[in-house]
Parts: sequence; C-alpha cells; structure tokens
Amino acid sequence: MTVIGIERVQYRVDDLDLCARYFEDYGLRLSERRDDEVRFELPDNSQVVLRRSSDPVPGSILVGQGIHEVVWGVDTEAHLGKLIERIARDRDLRLDDEGVYHFVADGGIAMGLRHWHEKRAVVTSTDPVNSPGNINRMNAHRRWVVRARPRYMSHVVFIIPQYEECFAFLADRLDFRLADRQRGLGFYVRAPGTMDHHNLFLLNANSGFPGIDGTAKFHHINFAVTDLDEIMVGKNHMERKGWARSIWGVGRHRIASALFCYMPFPGGGEVEYGADSDALNDDWVPRDFDRHFGFAQWVHDIPEFWIAGPTWDVFQSGGRARQICASTRRRARCASARRSGDDRAVSTGAHRLFDLSGRVAVVTGASRGLGLQIAEALGEFGARVALVSRKSGDLDAAAARLVGSGIEARFFATDLAQPEAGAALVKRISDAFGRIDVLVNNAGATWGAPAEDYPDAGWEKVFDLNVGALFRLTQAVARAHFLPRSKGAIVNIASIEGLMGHHWSRPGSVAYNASKGAVVNLTRALAAEWGPRGIRVNAIAPGYFPSKMASAVIDAHGDDLIEQTPLGKLGSENDLKGAALLFASDAGGHITGQILAVDGGFTII
Repeated sequence: MTVIGIERVQYRVDDLDLCARYFEDYGLRLSERRDDEVRFELPDNSQVVLRRSSDPVPGSILVGQGIHEVVWGVDTEAHLGKLIERIARDRDLRLDDEGVYHFVADGGIAMGLRHWHEKRAVVTSTDPVNSPGNINRMNAHRRWVVRARPRYMSHVVFIIPQYEECFAFLADRLDFRLADRQRGLGFYVRAPGTMDHHNLFLLNANSGFPGIDGTAKFHHINFAVTDLDEIMVGKNHMERKGWARSIWGVGRHRIASALFCYMPFPGGGEVEYGADSDALNDDWVPRDFDRHFGFAQWVHDIPEFWIAGPTWDVFQSGGRARQICASTRRRARCASARRSGDDRAVSTGAHRLFDLSGRVAVVTGASRGLGLQIAEALGEFGARVALVSRKSGDLDAAAARLVGSGIEARFFATDLAQPEAGAALVKRISDAFGRIDVLVNNAGATWGAPAEDYPDAGWEKVFDLNVGALFRLTQAVARAHFLPRSKGAIVNIASIEGLMGHHWSRPGSVAYNASKGAVVNLTRALAAEWGPRGIRVNAIAPGYFPSKMASAVIDAHGDDLIEQTPLGKLGSENDLKGAALLFASDAGGHITGQILAVDGGFTII
C-alpha cells in the first residue's frame, strides 16, 4: 500500500489574482483559471490549487492563509482501497468528483488520498562539478539557466500542537516513515513510496522556536529544482519582479543536506526553492538532532537565533527510532478505539498507559545505581532522558550505556547543593529538550556517626542535598514547566530509613533518617498543594539495594538484612523500574501523595 508523493495541495488565500501572479513569476505553469479557483500543474502532474479564504476546507484547524489540505497520491486502485479501509475505521471520508477521498488526520490537518495514475517520472541532469585536482568538466561551460522551473513538490510543513499524534496517525494508517527528528521541534516524515528525505515536517506549535506561538498554521512548501544555479536565477527573477525578498537568503540545511531559499508568499507562509537533498530508502537509520544543529550548515543571512552557531549534538537513533514508531502506532490504535467506542480495544492496549514517548524525564543522581536504573526504565519506555549528577566522567559513561541501548540520553553535570544550581539546570535542560515532563529526585548523601557525636557539617550536608536541593529543583521545574502546563509527574526517592528508626547495631545515620522522613512528608505536602493544578507527586522508599551508598551496611550486615526480608533477597538492578514507571507514566494517573516501599517486605515485620 504505497503513497507515492504529493498529488496536490489546496491553498486558501485572500487575494486570488495576486497569488496566481506570484506563482506564475515563481515558475509554475498555469493550467486552469476560473473566478473562484486557479490551478497550476507541475512536470510530475501534481497540482497547486488556489481558492479563496471564504471557501474553507472542512475540518482543518489551521489558522490564516496558506495550504489547508494535502492530497497524497497512491500507486494503485487496490492499494487506495486498502488505505481507505484503514482510515474509515474511526472517521468520515468524503469522495469528490475528481476521485479524492477527503479526511482529517489526527492533529487537525485536512488530507486526501487519490489514485495518481497520471503521475509522470521527472528526469533532470546536473552539470559536472570541478574542484581543485578533480576535473569533471573540461573545455565546456555550465548550462545557462534562464528561469527556475520547479519539477515537483518535495514537502509541506505545518505547525500544530498535536504533532506527535499526527505522526502516530500517519505511521499507523499510511505507513509513513520517520526520517529524522529535531528534539522538541518536530518530526521529518517520509511517504513510503518516495525517496525524498521527507514529504512532511510536523512542527511542534509549543516549541518556543522563533516565530512559533502555539497557533496551528501552515509554514512552507518546498518546490524541487535542479541545482544552486536554478535557485539563484529564481531568486533573482522574483526580486526583479518586485516580490518580497528572502529573509535568510540561500543556505544549506544540515538535516537532508538540502540547498534552500525561502521567500514570503502573499497567500500565507513561505515558498522554498530546494535542491540537492538527500535521498532515502528503508535502510535509512533516523538521526536525532539538536534543534539548532539541524537547522543549517551555512546560511547567507544569519538569523538572530543562530548567530552563536550550532551545538554539535546529533546521534543516530537506531533502536530508539523503532521505539518511537512502535509507540506512536500503539497510540494511534488506542485513539482510534476510543473514537469508535470500542472499549474492549482500548483495554487490550493497557500497555499504552506506560508509554512515555515524546516526554522528557530528568533523573538526578543518575550516573550509577538506583538513578541509572530508573533512567534506563524510563528510556526503555520512550522517554528522552536528562541524566544529572556531579561528575561528568561518570555521567558520560552512563549516557553512553543508555544511548547504546537505543535510548535518547544527554547528561548535565552540576552540583545541586549550590543554591542557584536548580534554576540553572532547568534552563540548560529546557534549551536542550524544549520541555520537562517527569522529574525524578534521586540525588542524595549520607553521613555515618553516632547521634551524640554527629557533626554540624554532616547534618548540614545531608539535609541540604537530600531536602533543600530536592525542593529547589522541584520548585524550578514546576515553575518553568509543570505549573504553566497544569501537568507533571514528580517521583521523589525517599528510603525505608525515613519510615522507621535505625537499628542500634548498625552505623548511626540520624541525619539521613531524618532527611528521608522529611522527603516523605514533603511529598505529601506538595501532592496536596499541587494536585488541583495537575501535578502528581509520589515517592519510592527503596529498601536495601547494592549501591555505593549502602555498601558499608551491606558488607557488614548483609546476611542479617536478607534474613529479615520476607522475600529473602536484596534489591536487584531491575526492582525499582516498575515503581518508577508507574509513578512517571499515565498508568499512575490517579495516584498522588503515596509512598511505595520497594523493600522485599522488610518494613512489614
């Protein structure tokens, strides 16, 4: 079942004549003109259709002028029928007299499907390129380009709040592929029957990127031309005709490697001359880019947001990309079942409640032990993970371990005991990921000494990190992300030492016990105060797990601890994962203010 490209786009514009004249100057061939509609045809037999804004596209949530519907071409009638069956499971379709089946995709973008039997193959050639010591053109000049003539529509870009849901729908119903992703900014998506890098870019309306304000709207369309010469000739021609100039001029994207030149269109958004883009097939491994790194290799007129240059931050997603695609397909199936009223179908997809795809989880004390275990669990279920600890060397190794498992992870070395560290950390993570959805407060310290000899320095160190730093970071994350969105999950790592007194035979740890008791009640207080504002706060109280912090106690008293534990063992490298996933995900959506002891039953006897 193969979608083979963009068969047509439907514009809604205020001034039909002005927009028609623009596209003629741009190099499109006029094929039909009526009072209420103008059509242009490209060499592959695709169409650009202009209609007045007073004739809205049914179901489109897009605001303002621009493209309000994309019609995808399908290779055969049989494949079209099968795709229509998938779409019709949970939404209405409307068939028009040109054979287009119209529907609205998740996320509010109007789309259509049509058997594109008229599609023509486009054949072009480029001049050989010379470089020092590499002669490919001898005694021959380059071709002289008179006008830019777009060959086909490569891709369309929309800004929508529900960009993840839209990608899930396209992957599930039309078999679209993930090409690349810019973190927090959007998905580059390829139709299965094309070799373009992408045919659709879904931009996150809430990304905070310059010019994006949360409104659902059209952004731009890319028209493919032959080479840089044709881009420049087209740009020069448009300027000679008096049209508005490109803000950035010509550049080359790092994502897709494509040459570009964007120009304002009087009918909304921009039009882009594009050339020399990467070609992909299903052997491609998607990459994950920092938003600024993926923007460009170079650009003639540098935008303000790129003036400092890019952060070199990219990796190939591999298994992570497969997780994204699988989880988005699951979301689409569950959403379909909800719309159709199939409660049985929804219940059989209960695993979706644990799905963290698209969410960002911050885990402190994550360079090893319990924190790394929790970070791994959240990443395995789709979260993008920010690892936080003091030592960058340990964090680097931890991040490498997760990335090697297909998890998107970055590390942020900081000393949370410093008063301003929490707010500064939140800014760094926000700049890198664009959002925070889950906070796991695991960083902690202990100090062993008898109560009568306990030093002030030990008391202050333990309390400042275990309680003070925890609260300051929680406060900073809530202010910046959770409270404005009325949503967030906080998981505090307490301890069974905060639920009971310390046994007299073991090294004294009065500050640790008291601080973890404070975490327990802080959890309940925050849950009560922030619950009405959509924020859940819970705590896990681990028992005895092999770790650097517990090593002295376990080395001296391990056998006794195991004997006193009903399950007869210490905690393992997987035993906190389930509890952390429950509290971090929608599976724990009706749980807040709770303290869950994960201790093998140690505290029940």
